[in-house]
Amino acid sequence: MNNYIPNELFDVIVFNESLYYFNDAIEVLKRYESYLKKEGIFIILMVVTARNKSIWRRLESLYQPIDETIITGKSKVSYICKVYMGTILEK
Repeated sequence: MNNYIPNELFDVIVFNESLYYFNDAIEVLKRYESYLKKEGIFIILMVVTARNKSIWRRLESLYQPIDETIITGKSKVSYICKVYMGTILEK
């Protein structure tokens, strides 16, 4: 993810169980903003943990949420899936 350079723009970029592997999830999203079309969105899915809750808080302060859902499987593990506009909010 740190080195990938696509040769086109996308309507949607999905981060499925991946952002928490990076030291700075926000910097990863900022990098990928430039690969979204004008009205592009991010879809982000992460398991519910204390560390990931801090990532969600940072995301909420910078990106406009569009929709979200919580998914709980048979194993009782919960995941949060949120959709965000792909550009940082104006301050």
